[in-house]
Amino acid sequence: MHLLAEAGKDEISFLLFSKQPFVVHGFYVYSFNKHISPAEYAASLQKIIHDEHSLAAEFASCTVLYNTDECVLVPEEYFAEADRTGICDLMFGENRTTLCFHDNVKDQRIKAVYRLPQKIYDTVNAAFPKSSFSHATCSQLAAGKEDLLQCIVYHNNIKLILFKEGALQIVRLVEYASPADVCYQLLNTCRQFGMSPDSVNVLLSGMIEKHSNLYKEIYRYFLNISFSALPEGVALDHRLEEYPHHFYTHLISLAQCV
Repeated sequence: MHLLAEAGKDEISFLLFSKQPFVVHGFYVYSFNKHISPAEYAASLQKIIHDEHSLAAEFASCTVLYNTDECVLVPEEYFAEADRTGICDLMFGENRTTLCFHDNVKDQRIKAVYRLPQKIYDTVNAAFPKSSFSHATCSQLAAGKEDLLQCIVYHNNIKLILFKEGALQIVRLVEYASPADVCYQLLNTCRQFGMSPDSVNVLLSGMIEKHSNLYKEIYRYFLNISFSALPEGVALDHRLEEYPHHFYTHLISLAQCV
């Protein structure tokens, strides 16, 4: 059994799966208070691991993907490892309670430079001592997609990834409080990059339902909307079949990259 964790700003998700064949055995989502402090986040994670025994098992592999907004993409030719902290300080302000890292972005000549609260990083390492980690963005930007606006819906945030003519345009993790906020971000992203809401393909995944107010609001402005489908060759534990597949397909896509 393998474990993938996606640690966001105020939530954390877990996917339990096996490989060859690829079977999803479990899926967990835990939401925290908005703007939770690193100390509170760490305490909540410790409680989750203590209470959910399946997460404390021995895994063949464990991968933690951080999904934070303090992340910047830098072309490979302009990146130097010694500049990591300076880049983060310039973009997000100085913070000496954080650690800076960088990873290669999959299929791109780009580095993701990001920082994590040390309290959260230390707690995750203590909970999963044999885990590897990177930023989720690094595995979400596979090249070659035509005009596509991806929107992953989280508890208090959405992640927008826009491709135009096969080239990455922008990655953006933003907060929202209402369906109107989400539509504004989608429409503004299209406007910035000269794409029409009438023609752009919008791919939704995460915690959104077809009969929700959020979906209805998006449908008012965008004509070509689809939900992320279960990848070919992936099987599910029968207990997961009662939930819409797009709730966790973004995690499956991440797990297939590790």
